[in-house]
Amino acid sequence: MRNMPISVSEMRRGLLKLEAVEEEGRRHTKYTVFINDRVVACTALSRSYRELSDDMVNAIARQIYIRSRDLKKIVDCTWGYDEYVELYEQSLPRQH
Repeated sequence: MRNMPISVSEMRRGLLKLEAVEEEGRRHTKYTVFINDRVVACTALSRSYRELSDDMVNAIARQIYIRSRDLKKIVDCTWGYDEYVELYEQSLPRQH
């Protein structure tokens, strides 16, 4: 598992692996993740940072409903969209 900081460009590539739609704002770039044409998560990256702190990585992971260690696997290219969908569906409350 990665112990090095994650750069903004690495995180961007990871979010795009989730087929996120990228939308440029004035100070931030917004990423919207869809599953079956439905918005399931949104997050944003500031263009003023080069590297993301662990707190920022944890916040992004929470915003897209996965654990930070799983987000790091996506950033490291060991996981992709299919694994994300499976993780996301596991995070939903079970309906009886």
